[in-house]
Amino acid sequence: MDRLGGKVAVVTGASRGIGRAIALALAAEGAAVVVGFARSRDAAEAVVGEVRQRGRALAVGADVSRAEDVERLVAATLREFGTIDVWVNNAGADILTGEATAWSEDAKWERVIDVDLKGTWLASRAAARVMLAAGQGAIVNVSWDHVLAGMGNPTAAIYAAAKGGVLALSRCLAREWAPRVRVNVVAPGWIRT
Repeated sequence: MDRLGGKVAVVTGASRGIGRAIALALAAEGAAVVVGFARSRDAAEAVVGEVRQRGRALAVGADVSRAEDVERLVAATLREFGTIDVWVNNAGADILTGEATAWSEDAKWERVIDVDLKGTWLASRAAARVMLAAGQGAIVNVSWDHVLAGMGNPTAAIYAAAKGGVLALSRCLAREWAPRVRVNVVAPGWIRT
């Protein structure tokens, strides 16, 4: 069943993990998918290849913590597909692997707040401008299941602060843009990727 046939969906952080799974699920439902990525062009292009087995797709690089990158992502989507019906704010900063493990706690805090919270705010506003003009749309923001229960370690505190902000922000945006634009939150736990 193509419940999203003819719809255009943007998924940030879609080159791997949860974002990849979301992009593939949206494609399976008939949506054209824009695969947003920050650094992993090859991985994003691989996802685009998988999506194209079902329909239309495009990879666009964007650091969602930068307003100009978000605007470029929106513009590229509109050039290619003419509209945005669904926007999934999935991009998240990785401070658990790679060079980030050696960063100071302050640097980790700044990166997670910039990508996970500020990026969600910037991207939601940019997507909503298009959706409000069209009279409809849906934004899905990714939070974290430990936001309400907590977890006892410094990294968890950083993620919980950012993802708790995503939850609060989403509730406010849902009220602001209703009924034309729906804003919802999903809150998965740790995912093995």
